Amino acid sequence: MFWAVLFISVGIILLIQTVFKIELPIMRILIGVFLIYMGFKVIAGSFGHRMSYFRVNKISTDTESIFSQNDMKVKKADGQINRKFSTVFGNSNLDLRGLGIEDLSQEIKIDNAFGRTNVLTDSATPIKAHVDTGFASVTIRGQKISSFGEADFKTPDYSSDKPALKLDIDAAFGEVVVE
Repeated sequence: MFWAVLFISVGIILLIQTVFKIELPIMRILIGVFLIYMGFKVIAGSFGHRMSYFRVNKISTDTESIFSQNDMKVKKADGQINRKFSTVFGNSNLDLRGLGIEDLSQEIKIDNAFGRTNVLTDSATPIKAHVDTGFASVTIRGQKISSFGEADFKTPDYSSDKPALKLDIDAAFGEVVVE
């Protein structure tokens, strides 16, 4: 399919040059289209799914939501805790309520790109978060944290000597809401 689109594009460019006497840099356009295509293939492949003739399959797992809507699970079947969650071009809900004190010792990573991630937490659990955003919105318990750049956030009840939910949030062109 890619090659068909490429040959059709070359034909259209040649027709435009001949009929309308417009000079277009064919090689630069072809190299640019090829690089964009390869970049998209790399991105799609790095998320664990395949493209089939420009059709991207939805991925929905316990920790990933790609081109889909998903409820992500914190606990694995063996009782271990998932520590990394990704949402790309989709919507996801992540329920962190009910984590035990022993589960709060390690950081939970939340990645979001071009999507929305809703994170539910116990209101009594203090939060310490490191937020890194690029043209994204991150809101933690009603307080907008960052739209661009890095920021650190602590709830008023956070204390370094008490257990707290530690979040590392990376968001680009999306939205993360921690409630």
